[in-house]
Amino acid sequence: MRTWALATHRIDTKCRPPWHHSEVIVEPPAPSFASASRRTRTLSRRGFLAAALAVGSLPALSACSHLVAPRPDYAIEVLHALAARDAHSLTDADPDLAAVRSAQVTELDKEITRACGTRKDGKPVDECGSDVAVPGSLAAGVDAKLLLTDSRNSPVLTKALDSRTALREEHTARLATAVDGGIVLALRAAGAKWEEIVPLIPSDRDEISGAGEQMTKALQAEYMMIYGVGVAAPRVGGDTTTALLARGERHRILRDRARLILEDSDVEVPKSAPGYMPEDAPSPDTAPVDYMIALERYCAQAWEDVLLAANNPRIRMFALQAAGVAAAGVAALGGNNLEPLPGL
Repeated sequence: MRTWALATHRIDTKCRPPWHHSEVIVEPPAPSFASASRRTRTLSRRGFLAAALAVGSLPALSACSHLVAPRPDYAIEVLHALAARDAHSLTDADPDLAAVRSAQVTELDKEITRACGTRKDGKPVDECGSDVAVPGSLAAGVDAKLLLTDSRNSPVLTKALDSRTALREEHTARLATAVDGGIVLALRAAGAKWEEIVPLIPSDRDEISGAGEQMTKALQAEYMMIYGVGVAAPRVGGDTTTALLARGERHRILRDRARLILEDSDVEVPKSAPGYMPEDAPSPDTAPVDYMIALERYCAQAWEDVLLAANNPRIRMFALQAAGVAAAGVAALGGNNLEPLPGL
């Protein structure tokens, strides 16, 4: 019988006075004119006085203020902790898969550092983030498939998704999708079948508040993907045909599960159209593989939109994994069978 040891992967955090963050600069992932104007706006006299009064009252606070401190996305921190655990556990057992998880650790760490901000001297903030406790490696040895499956389905991650702030930004949702896609490809290398990797229907699938429209569009993207397989498969040959047909099978599973989620939520289930003309996709006649890559990207984006909009954490986990399957499919069709961060 295998057991899990408990390990805590810590991203430093301590309570500090709120004014400790007064000189912290947090760079946005994609600067905009609106955010730039907000940074350069000067305080009115009334605003200055209000701020001065607020600072004067800070010593009376009995606990840390988390309202003013920069905070990384907790779901990103969980993904970071799980990736760090796997990279360490797989170092000797499977160096190639360890390298995949190490690359993910590096990218996730960059996002955490960005979210925490830097000081005016360019140095990172000393302590920022949360303590994340995840199960450790297998006590009786490391089974790569079991370890990666545990990371992908971690209840710690599901709990993190039960938040108004976790993975609610497009750039963090895309990063999480890329990480899941990398895990999918690693699982394939560890011997998992595609059918095992398609997300299971949540037990409370009848609760999709906030994401009914997005779920409907994701189903339509799956319809288009399945239609595209039928169009492109006769135009390729050999192993590519086999890969496309297998792709159709896993997207049919996703289609059926998406339909069931909508039905149980009393949301009208759209029917598939006789044909589809994907916007901006290459012609299947001249570039059938690129055509399929474009369709799979549509699926990944559609499921990311569900992740961004949904309130139910288990529906969000389903959407994240569905997006990851599609992102992994894009990489695999392009010949990158062990891409750490597909789609990023």
